[in-house]
Amino acid sequence: MLIVKATGYFGKKISVEIPGDSTLTLNVALVLPSHLVVVSEPAGASAFLDDKELGVTPCDNPVSSRANILLRWTKPALYRRKSA
Repeated sequence: MLIVKATGYFGKKISVEIPGDSTLTLNVALVLPSHLVVVSEPAGASAFLDDKELGVTPCDNPVSSRANILLRWTKPALYRRKSA
């Protein structure tokens, strides 16, 4: 297992096998972290990113930079309608 880290970047784990008396060259792309801030009105909604719970709004979470995300949130229980 090879772990590549650089200050300011997310680390990356790579599984490699290097035969004896040989050299392995790898190109490794590290990802810059960014922050996703989720705010709701009213506050207190549960926020999810790609089906992983981020927390309760308002929340600020580090995420990897990428083009597409699936963001979902649910209303706080206090504001859900009660069935009759």
